[in-house]
Amino acid sequence: MPAQPSRHDLLLLDRDGWAATLLRHPALAAMKPVRAWAERGFPAIARRRLPDDPPEAWPAAIALPPAQGRLRLALTLDAADVATIVPPPLLQDAIEGRLAGRLPVAWIDKAARLVAAGARHGLAPRLFGSAMWQCVTAQPTVTAASDLDLLWRVPARPTPDLDLLALARELDEIARREGPGLDGEIVFPGIGAAHWREWLRAAPADDLLIKSETGLSLVCRATLAGPAPA
Repeated sequence: MPAQPSRHDLLLLDRDGWAATLLRHPALAAMKPVRAWAERGFPAIARRRLPDDPPEAWPAAIALPPAQGRLRLALTLDAADVATIVPPPLLQDAIEGRLAGRLPVAWIDKAARLVAAGARHGLAPRLFGSAMWQCVTAQPTVTAASDLDLLWRVPARPTPDLDLLALARELDEIARREGPGLDGEIVFPGIGAAHWREWLRAAPADDLLIKSETGLSLVCRATLAGPAPA
């Protein structure tokens, strides 16, 4: 049985795993696009827990492409039905075409700047949102209104190059360039995730909204990693 997933991890199910999952979710099983999703072996994504989720189940979701209603569907998984947990795909892999689908060509320059910014601080950005689904499933999920959503996962032992304030300032500059809007989170190990723009704008004594596997909380910025804003 795989270890407990983190938010945004991809949960891979084999045919039997999807069959068992749809038996537990008859309303989803009645939807043709969901059955097709399962038949093609597309993954689910780990999400934060909701109050009515069974305590022993893993909270998950799938996101259908715009042509199929652009529905974001919550479900729960039995851990025994999950074959593998993998982290969200690297933006670098998406740029280099090593995934099932591709980023829009017009996004590549901005994406490359983001990869370079991360490298300067010892972080490798990972995809989530519509771009992630397009790159993982090869279905057309990115639209003209889509943002480029990225996770910046801080390692348990950051490199000396890590400066989250400097990174956030670079992201703010890159976000202003031509191309998709830029969204995403800085993920602190064992704590949760904060939006990078909130990190940029916060004073040391400010509370940041933190998203974790179990819900939402407020955490003082000064207790998180990285230098305080000047």
